[in-house]
Amino acid sequence: MRRRWYSVLLEQRGSEIARCLETRGYFITSSLLGGDAWRDMRSDAERMRSMNRFGPSVSVGDDGKPFAKHGVFSCELEATDIDAAPHLLNYTRDLVTTLPRVLNESWQAQLVSETVYGTKLASSGPGAEYPAHVDNACVCDSTGLPHDTRWITCIYYMNHAPKGGQLRLWLPDDDDDDDEITMNK
Repeated sequence: MRRRWYSVLLEQRGSEIARCLETRGYFITSSLLGGDAWRDMRSDAERMRSMNRFGPSVSVGDDGKPFAKHGVFSCELEATDIDAAPHLLNYTRDLVTTLPRVLNESWQAQLVSETVYGTKLASSGPGAEYPAHVDNACVCDSTGLPHDTRWITCIYYMNHAPKGGQLRLWLPDDDDDDDEITMNK
């Protein structure tokens, strides 16, 4: 299979990404794929919205109970979406198949699954709320509460706003303070 230019970009930045994940717990960049990829994926996402492929986004709280996020809608990408969202499917497929391999090579260990992954689109409007939640709450911890089984989460902001978005992280080694990160597009 032919390697795409964005897979090559991930490979070139793999050791940088791995180092940041090891030292800080996260990696942030505003220039991973460039403007053309952003426009292509944004167009695909808008097409998916017009096809009513988005529904209310539901998460699981720390208490283990599901809740809908006010003003947030989501969509799980599927192979059948190839005609409506070819760029989203190709970019995300290459990300989830390239990045784990690159990280495992950098860390010289098989720490990230190269076969188990998921992709999800989320869209929010004015007044939307994205409260603290647990992603992929499909496994319970020793107290019976769901915990996040995702090892790596990748967020790519595609909004038109002058600022790319805001992300709060609750890192496991933290003193219960959240790390607020503002990303500019």
